[in-house]
Amino acid sequence: MRVFALLGVTALLLFGFAEDAQAGPIVPYAGNGHSYQLIIRDYRLTWLEAQAEAAALGGHLATLNDAGEGAFVKAMLEPAAFAPWFSSNTFKAGPYLGGVNVGGTWTWQDGTGDTFPPSGPGYADWLGGEPNGQTHLLYFQIGPMQNGWADHLPNTPQRGRSRAFFVEYPIPEPTTLAMFAAGAGAFCLIRRRRRSA
Repeated sequence: MRVFALLGVTALLLFGFAEDAQAGPIVPYAGNGHSYQLIIRDYRLTWLEAQAEAAALGGHLATLNDAGEGAFVKAMLEPAAFAPWFSSNTFKAGPYLGGVNVGGTWTWQDGTGDTFPPSGPGYADWLGGEPNGQTHLLYFQIGPMQNGWADHLPNTPQRGRSRAFFVEYPIPEPTTLAMFAAGAGAFCLIRRRRRSA
């Protein structure tokens, strides 16, 4: 499984994303050693599609466990990148996060099973009036004066609620880094030899 994830990440890094994606930089956060990336699509996608794409990139939808991490990721929201989606006086769906309401309990879907308010202790950045009972999936809601969390149903008439998602990359193991470096090096050598032939 780890090999397939590594191959997927290598292919994406070497060949780039599809033309319909805008990938922000991968930015490390010193607070936990993880790195984060904002991916923006030219079309709406569902939370499940965003979750699958994050996994294919070698990460998962971002989980925000404390105020420092939340502020760090929120600072990556560039209003200009979202401006074409909505007028300045409305709230719209921003990037998906890795939270899901299962059986009335809000849980991070990063494999830890950690819960967050209102279902348990921890950090939360809900907008006023949220969660409002639409339940199930978590995303940033972006507005003219503030950004914060909101919830929505998994199936919406417009296919998906958002065009973006945050990927969180966990701390890579040293062997994974070595394998990635070796694979990237071998690819570059093969490519160089083909060009010179």
